Amino acid sequence: MFAHQMPTYTYEPDGRRTAQMPDFAPVTRGSRKFTLEELATHKTVEDGWICVNNKVYDITNFVKHHPGNDLGGKVSTLLAIKRTLGTDCSEEFMEIHQGTVANAWVMLKDYYIGDLDVAQFGGQRH
Repeated sequence: MFAHQMPTYTYEPDGRRTAQMPDFAPVTRGSRKFTLEELATHKTVEDGWICVNNKVYDITNFVKHHPGNDLGGKVSTLLAIKRTLGTDCSEEFMEIHQGTVANAWVMLKDYYIGDLDVAQFGGQRH
């Protein structure tokens, strides 16, 4: 019988695996704009973006290195995240991460890459 050995990970103070951190420099707020069509092209684990409240986030590393990939108890969370890649998931994110899960909102800021171009909606959205 072979013993299964779990890989060793390093962790950030907020509980994320270090590999889940963004691998890009912070972006100046409002410096980049994306359309829903462009957002929709980033819908894979290897290139995954989401939009929450008209802000666009590149969560590729977060998803690629999520504990749900190798820990059974986190699989449903990972599947929910994967399902929203390439979309505006504002309603779902706000529903899941309200109240006591404020840490998710703090973490999300690290993945910010720009804003949704609301001009495509006549300047109004959400």
